[in-house]
Amino acid sequence: MTQLKSFQVKSKLDALIVSYRETPELLFQIPITNGKNGAMPSNDYLQKAAIATRSQLHKHSKLIESIRLLMIEHDVILVEETASALEARREMRNWWKSLSLEEKTKLETFGNSIQFKSYLSKYRGGKQYKILSVLAHEYNQELLELGVLDKNYVPVKERASKQSSSRIKIAKEKREDWEYLESLPLDTVDDLITAAEYSGAYGQVKQLFSSMLSVSKSASNTSNYKIAHKHFVDYLTQSSVSPETPLSEILEEFILSRFRRDYILPLIDSNKMAPYSANTLMSCMRKTLKRAKKIKSLGFTSFHDIEGFDASRVTNMYKPYSLKEREQINGAIASDITSTKKMMEPYLKTGVGSYPLTSDYKIIPNKGTLDNARYLFENYLDCKPVFYEEPGSVYGKAFLRIVQSNQIGLHELYKNWGIIPIVDRALIAPFILRLAQITGMNSDSICALELDDFVSEHHITKKPCLTYWKERSGGEKAYYLDIFNAELQWLTLSQADSVRDVFDTVKKLTENIRKEASTSISKRLFLIRSSGKTVFGKVMAVDSLVSYFDRYASKHDLRNDDGESLQLNVARFRPTFVSELIDKDVSIREIQLMLGHKNLSTTMNYLDRLDFSRIARDKIKAALSKIQLSAIEPKPKKKVTRTHLRNENNIIFTTPLGGCANIFEPPEFIKNSSSYTKGQACSQYNKCLSCENVMLTVSHIPELFAMRRDYLLLAQNSKIMQTPYGMVLKENLSLLEDILTPSEDAFSKEELSVGEQRSLFVETNIIDSVGA
Repeated sequence: MTQLKSFQVKSKLDALIVSYRETPELLFQIPITNGKNGAMPSNDYLQKAAIATRSQLHKHSKLIESIRLLMIEHDVILVEETASALEARREMRNWWKSLSLEEKTKLETFGNSIQFKSYLSKYRGGKQYKILSVLAHEYNQELLELGVLDKNYVPVKERASKQSSSRIKIAKEKREDWEYLESLPLDTVDDLITAAEYSGAYGQVKQLFSSMLSVSKSASNTSNYKIAHKHFVDYLTQSSVSPETPLSEILEEFILSRFRRDYILPLIDSNKMAPYSANTLMSCMRKTLKRAKKIKSLGFTSFHDIEGFDASRVTNMYKPYSLKEREQINGAIASDITSTKKMMEPYLKTGVGSYPLTSDYKIIPNKGTLDNARYLFENYLDCKPVFYEEPGSVYGKAFLRIVQSNQIGLHELYKNWGIIPIVDRALIAPFILRLAQITGMNSDSICALELDDFVSEHHITKKPCLTYWKERSGGEKAYYLDIFNAELQWLTLSQADSVRDVFDTVKKLTENIRKEASTSISKRLFLIRSSGKTVFGKVMAVDSLVSYFDRYASKHDLRNDDGESLQLNVARFRPTFVSELIDKDVSIREIQLMLGHKNLSTTMNYLDRLDFSRIARDKIKAALSKIQLSAIEPKPKKKVTRTHLRNENNIIFTTPLGGCANIFEPPEFIKNSSSYTKGQACSQYNKCLSCENVMLTVSHIPELFAMRRDYLLLAQNSKIMQTPYGMVLKENLSLLEDILTPSEDAFSKEELSVGEQRSLFVETNIIDSVGA
């Protein structure tokens, strides 16, 4: 392009100034840059517009200044603003002017505002760019009027401020609530607030926990008690305890055990609570319950205390003991119980030794032998053990001096003589472990057993069972042992024999010390006489043996499969029992019944948590080998010859229900049952109704109606529906309903009517049928 003369450039600039005065909007087309005197029109832009060089523009600086003044006059340039802010404002304004109405309604928004950064590279926030915020507000308002943005929108900051204010208010109210309850006296039951005085849920429970805040020495301890309160309230809610329930009805002897079993353990199992946190929670609960014992007339005088959680052992809770470990544990327990039973036999005098004392009861030189000590024991101590803490007579003191001079442990000496030195934890522990083996109960539940908790014949089912954690009020209501978390579960005959043996042995073992026990513990099965120095000789109930298990494992040198010291954990006896069931190919359905799970999915989830990798590997390997052998050497199918199994003479066998077409050839679902013995007659009469071999005639109708009647009565008036037998009962009721409904291919309405009338004179023994 030909370069213009200076006068031509001036003419161009004059023309531009005229156009800017006539149409001020054109001023917004001029970019803004920073000059010596602040914001200036862009020289580059004016050079192109006037077709001039930089030096030519410089000669006409007065005209450039005129353009700047016009830009100031029409608010294109604001003197107090920076050039960068003005330029960003100019671009933003021009962008907005270029948009059609439809384009404006489709703009991106967030937080009820246009997303300007998505469209403008120079858009900024902050103090130096307030003019952009003003313009942004103007454009947002325009969209508000168009209905694109929400007029009722509350900005996040305002919402956060309101929420923060609300949280502060709630926190203050909670703090004041705790402080108010903490300030109340809590010495007697009359000091407990009533529902009329306090509107919050579980008010008396919160008042109890509030009383612990005053004894807390730190903010963290105070927080721990508040957290413990929250968890305990969650437990009560989960247990369907009414929020208005008074404290006296909530607290009972086994509240801590139930809280641990039903609330804390599931949280640990699901990795929602760490063992360390659980121990802190248990500690706060334990101290709070001790505080509750001090409330006069509350009726809460004691509670069953239990151990916390060993973090290093929680991971092993679902790991069954290996075969090698089981053999060691079984051997140790059996050895100890056999040894104890032998020592329980009456002591037979040996007649060894001679009188070893002088007239002043000193030991004659060379007479201080163990045989002479035994002479004193048999002739002067009435064959009853004495101890250093309570030597008794002068003969007892002399006896102990002789034993001490021979450098032998007193307890060891008594055991060598076949005498039980003292009924302490070491003597009782094997019996507790034995019960854990055969029932799967936790150690704290076993320790809580009482003398009458073994029932050899239940009054309804005539089957043996265990009871524990019984209600103390009235003594009539009992919670039947859930060997595996069922509300009702019966002992098998073999289990019952073993349990009976433990009960009988321990009763005899503790017979003498029980006479010295306080009334509060005299009915407990497991009692001991303390061998500790501080409370030597005191008769106590065994509340827990968790701390003793390491000593027991060390005593018998129990080792795991890696040769390391075995950590004895009673909780592992349960998965060990289940692993034995799996080893015996017991079906998942039967395991479900034994575990007392209502849903099969619960059983599957439980099995998923167990460490059955060894069993799984062995079974998979065996199955694969079987498949491989079958593929390589397919066995020819042999025709099985049958004699009695075919029932060729069509003999109808009579069962408690009806006729059986072939009692030696039951259906497959019976054959696959673990209780079926091949070659023997089927005896599972509880499944007759669903069996294809059953033969029902009109003569059986009264019996069927009587059976349905008694099933319904049993379902309504007993806990049988909560047992695994409840499932069988439901199935049979469903089948009876089908059988006793009139149909063309079954019994007629008239036949059923007559049969129902005759059923009034029929008695059944459905319990035997159910439990068969």
